[in-house]
Amino acid sequence: MANSDLAYQHALDRLAAVGIAHMTERERDIAALWQIEAEVTNGGFVRYYSSARGDLAGHAAEALARLGATEKAAIVRAANALFGPAGPPRDRQDRQAVLATLDARAHAAIDELEDRYIQDPVDVDELVERLTSRAS
Repeated sequence: MANSDLAYQHALDRLAAVGIAHMTERERDIAALWQIEAEVTNGGFVRYYSSARGDLAGHAAEALARLGATEKAAIVRAANALFGPAGPPRDRQDRQAVLATLDARAHAAIDELEDRYIQDPVDVDELVERLTSRAS
């Protein structure tokens, strides 16, 4: 098993066990990275924000930036900004309620951002692998 896989699993286990408030910044980053990558690349931003994986949406852009995925970080910041100045609510039901109020223009923007995210050549898993290999 790759170092990145172990790091993702550890971070997700910690998230489930202790919650985000009791995680280290690195654990939060790795959990947020896995969640955004898994959801956006497989189902898009609307599915990401609609699911429990979107609970860390407010943390995802900074996690991507710290990792060195600067374009992906900018894309996520732009997507998060569609929720207003405070970004996406941490609570899933609140996020879903905001999503339901977005107009066609906002949904078109989400679609464009999703395409840009998926087409960005930066491989987040590879960056996490390098990060976790250095820390081992």
